[in-house]
Amino acid sequence: MEEEVENGVALLEGILQNWKNENRGKKEYYIFFPRCIKENGRNIVLFPIFEESENNTVKLKVWGKYCLETYTLEEYLDATSEVVLSSKRFINYKKKKFIQNIIDVLNIFYVAQSFMSVPEESIEYIANQELLEEKIDEFKEHFKSILADEDLGPIYGVKKEKPKPEPVIAKIPTIETPKTEELTMKKLQASIAKIEVRKSAPTKYMLKLMEKLGDLSSTVGDDKRMKNDKIKGTIEESLADVLYYTCSLANTYGIDLEECTYLKEEIESKKHNRKNMFKE
Repeated sequence: MEEEVENGVALLEGILQNWKNENRGKKEYYIFFPRCIKENGRNIVLFPIFEESENNTVKLKVWGKYCLETYTLEEYLDATSEVVLSSKRFINYKKKKFIQNIIDVLNIFYVAQSFMSVPEESIEYIANQELLEEKIDEFKEHFKSILADEDLGPIYGVKKEKPKPEPVIAKIPTIETPKTEELTMKKLQASIAKIEVRKSAPTKYMLKLMEKLGDLSSTVGDDKRMKNDKIKGTIEESLADVLYYTCSLANTYGIDLEECTYLKEEIESKKHNRKNMFKE
C-alpha cells in the first residue's frame, strides 16, 4: 500500500505542478479529493485545486480536467462556487480519507493507461473498458461518504437540505380472500401456468406487460387507491396485472422468478456493500 500511496501522491503533485507552471503564482496550492464523472460518454476525473488564502484558510480555485480515454490532462476549469476551508480542517480531512481516495484513483489510472497500447476493436480494449467502468463504480461507491459529509459535499455541488419528515407508511388493510395457504412466487407461477395452458409466444406477454405498465403509470399518476375491496381501476389492480404478466412471461422461458430474486439480491448486496435482505 505504501508504494501505491507514493505513486498516487506523485500523480497529484504532477497535476499541481502543471497548474503552478501555467499560473505562475507564488501562493501554495493543494489538491483535494478527485471525483469521477461522465461527459459526453467519456470518463473524466476532476481534481479540485485549492489556493492558500488569508487567515489560515484554503479556497477552491480551479478543477483539473483529466480524460481517462486519452489519458491526458485537458484543461483547467474555473470554480463556479466559492468554497473556503480552514487549513486545520483541510489537513484533518486528508488524514481521515485522503489515502483511500488516491489509491482508488490510482487504480483507475492504471486501468486507463492500458488503453493506450491496444487498438479499439480488440478484445483486450473491450475487456479493459469493462474493467475501467467497474473500478469507477467502486470509486463512486467509496465517494458517497465524501458527498454525504456536510462540509465536503458543497465542494462537489451538493446542496444542504433541511431534514425531511419521516414518510407516513400507509397501513395495508387486511382483506378476506379465498386463499387457502400463503402465496409464494413459485405457487403463483404454477397457478398461472395451469390457466395459461397454451404455448403462447413471449411477445404476446411482453405486449400485455407493456400495456399493464401503462395502466399502472396512469393509476399512480391519478393516485387511484382501492377502497372497500373495490380494486377495479386502482393501483392495486394494476400492480396485480403487472405481476401476473411478469409471471406469464417468465413461464414461457421456464424461468424461476423466486430463484432469480435470491440470485439478484446476492449481487446487489455485494455491489452496495450492505447486508443481504434474505439472510438473518
